[in-house]
Amino acid sequence: MAALQDKEVWVRRAAAESLGRLGVASETVISALVAALQNEEYWVRSAAAESLGSLGVASETVLSALVATLQDKDFLVQGAAAESLGQLKIKDKTQLQRVLIALNRCLHDSNSWVQHNALGAIRELLEGRQIPGYRWRSVADRQNKLLQFNALPFKKLLLIALVSVFLLILGATSWFFGVIVVIAMVVAILYPILFPSK
Repeated sequence: MAALQDKEVWVRRAAAESLGRLGVASETVISALVAALQNEEYWVRSAAAESLGSLGVASETVLSALVATLQDKDFLVQGAAAESLGQLKIKDKTQLQRVLIALNRCLHDSNSWVQHNALGAIRELLEGRQIPGYRWRSVADRQNKLLQFNALPFKKLLLIALVSVFLLILGATSWFFGVIVVIAMVVAILYPILFPSK
């Protein structure tokens, strides 16, 4: 704890990082990290923000400090604060709303790192929560859809292509046949995406 007051910036930064890694979320540690968010060096402020997220304490003190840090003059500190907010399990709806509003503002920040971390934090905070008027799909579900898209049934497509070539060789060159082949290929591509197997 005393190392957070050291004259060397690298010592203060290492101290802030270590407090997060130790995982001891006592009031003394939280207070020291919140105070470190005001340090003159951005490396120390960034490390303190990251450690607060690692400790996972969603108290009013921590939330207020991290939300205020979203306005830091350095984009690395802002990004660390946004990422840390996404790591907290905020149960109070009023607190969650306040944090989401602050993170939403960061989506319009001029720095892409801040935008990226804010979006990631919003997704983490909303994961599994019901949102009125929104058909919720979890992050895991969206990733499964992507995997299904990447694993399309190319064997079926190849079979359709071979059959169509064979029929073309035999002389079935009508426009009707061409439409049937196109419809079959579209169905083969879209069916596993629209109707995934459970």
